[in-house]
Amino acid sequence: QRYVDLRTLKPVPSGHGDSQSKESRTLTGIEWAFAGTSESTPEMPSRPAHTVWHHSIDSHSRNPQSDEGDMYPQPDGGVLEKGSMANPATGKVTDYEEMWDDEDVTVIGGDSQRVCVVLEMEHDTGGSEPMKGIVIRVGSRCHGLVIGGREGESNSERKVDLEKWVWKSESSSRNEGEGYDYEIEGKDQEVKGDDEVYVFGGEDEDNDMGAGGVGETTSSQSEPAEKKKGGWVRTAKIGDRFMPCVFAFEAGEKGFVKEGHTVEAGGATWTVTERHLW
Repeated sequence: QRYVDLRTLKPVPSGHGDSQSKESRTLTGIEWAFAGTSESTPEMPSRPAHTVWHHSIDSHSRNPQSDEGDMYPQPDGGVLEKGSMANPATGKVTDYEEMWDDEDVTVIGGDSQRVCVVLEMEHDTGGSEPMKGIVIRVGSRCHGLVIGGREGESNSERKVDLEKWVWKSESSSRNEGEGYDYEIEGKDQEVKGDDEVYVFGGEDEDNDMGAGGVGETTSSQSEPAEKKKGGWVRTAKIGDRFMPCVFAFEAGEKGFVKEGHTVEAGGATWTVTERHLW
């Protein structure tokens, strides 16, 4: 299965960086960001459950290695992962431990089913490393990552962009993140598929996408989006490249994003490689 893992550094203490925007104060940088595919084997009487994570893009390396670990359920419901991987600081394989908590995948907004959708992108920039990206939405959470380097850049200079979004109901606190609006700047963004073209934004102008908004569509068969009780909140952003998380928001049974559709966004073509409703 595909995955994305975004590890951002904690916020700076209150009172520091007051001249910065609210969102830029949310985090101080990237500790690690990577994505790829994973494979798991279940627990057996003679051994614990085991998972291997293959990294296709990685903020630490142009040629990332896989990491793997054994999974040990804990009394509080969490899972302790114990494994080994190459330490980015030393290059040596080192033991590690991590704690994980599972969250239930919920039905949100106007959907009647749970949603999982994946968009992927690979774009040749003419350098030594193509620009690669992935956006994954599972239920009420959506994470996106784009990494791309150019000829002659060191690994520390590679451009890394990421975003984290979470769905907030009207009854939830709105203090997390930047609000319920999503801005698309610059030229039109399009989703193409099923002989229809859905257009977001406008030429050289901003398009604010409020809670439940899906922009403007050229398809005569599409119905206006139902007003949802709540909205998507962006809780983290690093970098300035456009990331098509907004399209993942419209992958429910009432949305228009389907597997096989392509999204022209940020100068690259993204493809919807997975879409599951259950």
